[in-house]
Amino acid sequence: MSAGTVGRLGCSNHPVWQVERARQLARAHGGTGFTAVQLHHTYLRPRPGTRPSVVHRFGAVTDEVLHYLEHHPDMALWAYTPLLGGRYTRADRPLPAEYDHPGTVRRLAVLDDIAAETGTNRNRVVLAWLAGGHPAATPVVGVSTAGQLDEALAGSPAS
Repeated sequence: MSAGTVGRLGCSNHPVWQVERARQLARAHGGTGFTAVQLHHTYLRPRPGTRPSVVHRFGAVTDEVLHYLEHHPDMALWAYTPLLGGRYTRADRPLPAEYDHPGTVRRLAVLDDIAAETGTNRNRVVLAWLAGGHPAATPVVGVSTAGQLDEALAGSPAS
């Protein structure tokens, strides 16, 4: 921000009750508090009873988080590891064991159908799904090549 202010103040990998408590404390002391949470979020879901191996204990979006965000429209969701480290499109990067269940097979089939219908690939569909979801998420992607950056930008709603 040109005035030296912060546009959004976020936290990462905290349970919802701590985020809300911090927001209440900030308000009680005349502050704004958190306006964003950064958590792991992607289209595939781990097997029930497990959690993604790529995240911190409280780092994955849950139904509780989605409910909280739906009822607090001033809060944004920043989604990290949305492409599972390339596992949607790279055969040399198999999905972790917690994703080995029938639900994954069905979800991947849907991604493939949408990608074929729109002339794109799974990564772009996942990024568009996140950005266009409810609540909408801002994907936080890591890239190591210009091609990967182009790919990520192609899945954003601004492109």
